[in-house]
Amino acid sequence: THNFTINFTTPMKISIGCSAVGIPQPVVEWQLSDTGDIVNNNDKYSLISDMERNSSKDVFEVTSNLTIQTPVTDDTGPYICSVTSPAFLTVVERTIHVIVLVAPTFVSSPKNATLLQTTQALLQCSASAAPVSFIEWRKNGAALPSNNRYVISSSSVATSSIEGRPFI
Repeated sequence: THNFTINFTTPMKISIGCSAVGIPQPVVEWQLSDTGDIVNNNDKYSLISDMERNSSKDVFEVTSNLTIQTPVTDDTGPYICSVTSPAFLTVVERTIHVIVLVAPTFVSSPKNATLLQTTQALLQCSASAAPVSFIEWRKNGAALPSNNRYVISSSSVATSSIEGRPFI
């Protein structure tokens, strides 16, 4: 068993491959590791296999590519390529760990606010990304510290708020 980890960024197709050599022709199957389900051609997955007979070595060379058409974060996980030799009834497996990365996008953006000098302001925003990212508040290009003037709070789902307290 061999393990590989591959990171992909959406919105692209994900293709992973597996090759085998043997006599007689090896059988290649893809499985979803978490459920054990065999992957078949459908709207989500595309399987393309290619077989060549190498006459000089008198062996079959099989290549199988699994493509995830529109990857989402739920597609993150281990995929197993199983190669079976009909003659020896042996199975060799390769596990490929796919990690789907999603660039940050705002779920809600902070709104502009016009306030009196002694008024307290509350600005909020939230973002979505995989892996979970963090939100940094900036003013005139410089990061704002959380102090007695600015209270910055965040949660693990990349939601953040900043409370500006008036200077008196």
